[in-house]
Amino acid sequence: MMSENDKKVLAEAEQRRPFIHLFKESFGYFLYDVNMDEILSIPGEVYESLKGKQEGGSEDAKAYIRNLKADGYLKTARVKKSIHPATKYVKFYLQTKLKHLTLQITQNCNLRCEYCIYSGGYKNRTHSNKVMSFEVAGKAIDYLIAHSGETESVSIGFYGGEPLLEFGLIKKCVEYAEKAGEGRRIVFAITTNATLLREPNISFLADHDFKVLVSLDGPEAIHNKHRKYAGGSEGSFDALLKNVASIKDKYPDFFKKNVSFNTVLDPENDFDSINDFVNNHEVFKNSQFNFSVIDERYKDERNPVSNDFYAQKNYELFKTFLGKIGWLSEPYDSKTMNSYFENINIKKGKAACSREQLPETGHHGGPCIPGVLRLFVNADGNFYPCERVSESSKITCIGNVYTGISEEKAVSLMNVERVTTDQCRECWAYDYCTVCVGSADNMEEMSAEAVKRNCPLIRYQVEEKFKDYCMLRYLGFEF
Repeated sequence: MMSENDKKVLAEAEQRRPFIHLFKESFGYFLYDVNMDEILSIPGEVYESLKGKQEGGSEDAKAYIRNLKADGYLKTARVKKSIHPATKYVKFYLQTKLKHLTLQITQNCNLRCEYCIYSGGYKNRTHSNKVMSFEVAGKAIDYLIAHSGETESVSIGFYGGEPLLEFGLIKKCVEYAEKAGEGRRIVFAITTNATLLREPNISFLADHDFKVLVSLDGPEAIHNKHRKYAGGSEGSFDALLKNVASIKDKYPDFFKKNVSFNTVLDPENDFDSINDFVNNHEVFKNSQFNFSVIDERYKDERNPVSNDFYAQKNYELFKTFLGKIGWLSEPYDSKTMNSYFENINIKKGKAACSREQLPETGHHGGPCIPGVLRLFVNADGNFYPCERVSESSKITCIGNVYTGISEEKAVSLMNVERVTTDQCRECWAYDYCTVCVGSADNMEEMSAEAVKRNCPLIRYQVEEKFKDYCMLRYLGFEF
């Protein structure tokens, strides 16, 4: 067993190592400098020297490394104190910068989707007949209006269950919000399974310029695999298609501008079938789609994966890359890959944030200020950081419509790094980490074990993104 002194010596030695990550591809060798937040292409012998696989290295390699250091690279600095940089601004943000309110209008749903976080297969509540009262909804809306004075526009989303089961309550909330927020720009949104998306609902949504997000998982067989009506085995695809096609026919401008789709990818399904459907179906081919793989947070069992799913997905990404660099004879655009492609640009939004060294005080990427970007209010009026955390956990509730958001709880949840400080400070993927309370929560507390379960996958995904970025730059693509 290592003594405390040995641990200290080892930690000091780690601190003296350059804070870098090395990776290679068939087209070259690369160095990611964590302090500079930059990727450099380097000679192979320099790569081997920095890896420690080449004893001493050649004089050319040594000179190259000396030049890197002279240019500010290969620093050994790590963050010394783990504090989320927005911690000191929490009070101001919570009082003036709220952006979005999601109202859980009902906990009931006319479907029983097997992968839904309320299906019973997750550590969360299950569907119930509970409906949000208008009193609770009104207080939540008042709270948003009162705490968003520094925000140019705010948005209110209606969520379930299936929110259209309580369409009368939605109408009352919209009318109330427009009156309470008179003079403010308010954007309304709804997430729906579309089985109830018909008149008079549609005309009201169109009149109030709603953003409508429809859950659609692919062609009929794939969609109906999980998205079945409650109490039976009948799938919901036919009703969805009929209602969406009707909107497109009767409200073409509204459909084009305001209706988008969310596809949950089940890795057990055939990716090519989904890809072909969303890109070519007459009703959906010109629509915007968001894609995500089934969420396994708060889930005990892992989802099965087909042998072909990721092979097909990667081939589609390969074709997308060829299209982007102009190597295909015809323009190529893939909805399933566009969101991934957008995320490859690791410098997006960072142009004015170049740095020479990590700050002494910092926090890994991932946590937002709880409640500011997406304040979720459940049917009981309790506040949560967003709709993706568990309502059954002991730590995720950050307040309620009567007492407001607790600044203390918000600060606690955004400082996730405190449970894995030593490991996080030495992680090269520090800036690109996606761990937040939803990944750290074991239903009782923030758990180091829960966080660490995510780390190998996050590092793998970040490195793959780096490799794709370098490959596209190598082939001449300008982001």
